[in-house]
Amino acid sequence: MRPFRPQLFLYRALVGIFIVQGLMLGFAVWRCAEIRPEDANYTLAQRCPALGDRFESTGNVAIATVLSLLTGKFLEDTTK
Repeated sequence: MRPFRPQLFLYRALVGIFIVQGLMLGFAVWRCAEIRPEDANYTLAQRCPALGDRFESTGNVAIATVLSLLTGKFLEDTTK
């Protein structure tokens, strides 16, 4: 069995975050963009207010966490 490589794991986690966030945002916009008869006179921003802000805040926290772990791993490797 290969040894655990934390730096590679963290890079993959970072890519995974970007992929999941993109899929969730795409799905949310797609669902909000569906025009229902009762919402025909409203824009996308009126039907789904602050959609981007919600995804931005959750994405920023996840990305900041992974990047801080990567920084910690890098600093640990350079001090050895």
